[in-house]
Amino acid sequence: MVNKVHYIKSQLSAAIGAFALFQLQEDMKKQLNGEVNYTEEELEKYIQSYKRVMVDSLWKLNVANIEATFFHVCQLVLQDPDSKREELRARARGLKISTNVSQEQTYLTP
Repeated sequence: MVNKVHYIKSQLSAAIGAFALFQLQEDMKKQLNGEVNYTEEELEKYIQSYKRVMVDSLWKLNVANIEATFFHVCQLVLQDPDSKREELRARARGLKISTNVSQEQTYLTP
């Protein structure tokens, strides 16, 4: 249940990040098409003020992608038909530790 909740939070966070990037892109298109007239200085100030939003949004998208890849790899590692049961259990313990560390880092970064 916890993993499902975390997965949903990651996906929602990624969707919010993607939407924020889309909004920034639309604002930039308006600027470049002349619909909004900013001076060069105002445009640079605008970009700087939204740089954090862009970085955070890209980070959220990357986290969702990394977690999906990690989940897929875990499934492959834990369902290896050529491995002994005790080896699979040891792998599962190692993956659990890796997952906990990864989730802690997700909330600390950026």
